[in-house]
Amino acid sequence: MFALLFAAHTLFLWMFLAAEGLERMAEAGRISGSLAVDTKAIAYGFAAEWRHGMAGGWPLYMPGFFATAIATWVWSCGRPLRRLLAEGITVMALAALTAKLFAHIGTRYIIEAFEHQTNLQCEGVLLGSTVVGSGLGLYTLLTWSTVIIAGQRAVASRSVWPLWLPVVLNVVLAQIRPWTVGDFTELWGRRVLQGDGVAIISLLLVPSAAAFLVWYQLKLHHALKEQTSPQRQGAEPQRIAES
Repeated sequence: MFALLFAAHTLFLWMFLAAEGLERMAEAGRISGSLAVDTKAIAYGFAAEWRHGMAGGWPLYMPGFFATAIATWVWSCGRPLRRLLAEGITVMALAALTAKLFAHIGTRYIIEAFEHQTNLQCEGVLLGSTVVGSGLGLYTLLTWSTVIIAGQRAVASRSVWPLWLPVVLNVVLAQIRPWTVGDFTELWGRRVLQGDGVAIISLLLVPSAAAFLVWYQLKLHHALKEQTSPQRQGAEPQRIAES
């Protein structure tokens, strides 16, 4: 389970760090094209879509988010808070280092896709991710992971109280990230209405994945309950005999 969580976090962060390379190329004025177009705005828009799987030929929207949601939910089931924090911090740190190490590969890929789709050209040496960009990616991953863990705890406790923390984190995220939830959901919905196959399949996967995760949690809870029940039944005669 640790390996699955590590792979999901690495994919999530890798997409964010790789996309920042294109944004930095735009900031440095290394994208050439027609004077009639805003190359910086186009590059930033493409980078935002790519890191969410909505550009560049990804077979699924939000691949990093889906992978992290499934891995985090399964991993967090039944784990105490202290263990969640210790393991979660360790996995995120290792994933961040790995994603940073391989981000340049993703940057090359996104630039090729960007040039092919927009007919604009990136010039000069590729630029990598920054400390600020890495921090934003980590905060986004932390926020999304908190949403998943809080959702899992809300189902387990049948209470909405665990959801207060992700609400606060998402409010902050909306202030520091230029491309918000409303932006990509609006784009997603528009493409669904246009009949885009990837958009439709990705949308259908949302309730399917949610239903699977809830089913998995309830099944795990039932299995643990059955394991503890015989132990309690066996302990009762022993207490009677001792008395």
